[in-house]
Amino acid sequence: MILLLPFTAITSPPYIKAIDYIYNQMVELFWIGDLFQMQTQTKQNRKKNEYIGNKKISKAEFNNYTPYNTILSIDKLDKKLQQIYDTDKKNGHKHSYVTFKYFAEMGKHFVEMSKSLNKKIHYVMVVGDSNVSDIYIDTADFLIDIAERSGFRISNKWGYIIKNRFMRFDRKGRGGIIKIDWVLDFEKI
Repeated sequence: MILLLPFTAITSPPYIKAIDYIYNQMVELFWIGDLFQMQTQTKQNRKKNEYIGNKKISKAEFNNYTPYNTILSIDKLDKKLQQIYDTDKKNGHKHSYVTFKYFAEMGKHFVEMSKSLNKKIHYVMVVGDSNVSDIYIDTADFLIDIAERSGFRISNKWGYIIKNRFMRFDRKGRGGIIKIDWVLDFEKI
């Protein structure tokens, strides 16, 4: 008799501009970087541009972006993007775009995961809410909305207070501090 067990995917996507993942993983990348063509600092820095939630983008990339013309069609999120854009006079344009791009890329991620998973399979994700330009972003709730557009339904959500901040480096207040991680249990429908 062959017993087939359903496959479950588990992940923790990046936080929006809160953690410099490449910097935090630098030592590990020097150990195994040759496997991923990231054995030097220069190559690691180039790879940063591919990370979802990355804030290292050129002005040319977001120059034509406005949250009034480019929307995600989630009213509350679109309003938050507009608020970041309008209230942060120094970095609002860029931070609004970084946040927009994060959710747009996570949307593409959910589409690909939906193609990869069979019906009734669970997809568990751990993610924290963020502060961008002093605007609170309900990341977990927005990701639920985006996932549900891509063939998932939320079957459970719970949170826990982060006590061990092993990936925390002093960023001089930039990116905020994530206080609660949310565990999102999606089911492919």
